[in-house]
Amino acid sequence: MKFGKLIKYNIEIIATDNEGFYVKVGCGRFSFSSKDDLLKGLSDYLDDPEASEKLYNEIPGNIPTNEVMVDEVQSEGRESGTTRRSY
Repeated sequence: MKFGKLIKYNIEIIATDNEGFYVKVGCGRFSFSSKDDLLKGLSDYLDDPEASEKLYNEIPGNIPTNEVMVDEVQSEGRESGTTRRSY
């Protein structure tokens, strides 16, 4: 018998009101529009976690690990929005 985690992150699956799924894997957040898409995504991740993480990190627009998105409410006359901040 071999001991140790198969994957390094916990996976949380949340059913949505529109028959889809919201999935948390570590700090990653994903949405799936059907159960078949969810099962395919989970199967791909469990078969090769490193390849799935590499693919996710190569998607244009993903935030580098030292940056976070922050919702900010601006003062009167300026629009509210989301801003990237490095920490």
